[in-house]
Amino acid sequence: MNLKRILKKKFKYINYYNYKFFKKFINGEGNIYFKCKFFNFFKNKLKKNIKRLRYLSILPYNFNHFYRKKNKC
Repeated sequence: MNLKRILKKKFKYINYYNYKFFKKFINGEGNIYFKCKFFNFFKNKLKKNIKRLRYLSILPYNFNHFYRKKNKC
């Protein structure tokens, strides 16, 4: 699925494939990590979805959602 479609959709639940997609951006320490070219897009969209995923018990409540500061690309 297209990334923008997944994040723009107001979904009440997330299926396995979307969860698998989001896991690509979570490193071993539980922090969200992504490349600079996606930074602005994810900063605005992905933060909103973390609370939904926690509510649905897909992400644990002790999940660290610190976002990497923007570096010069």
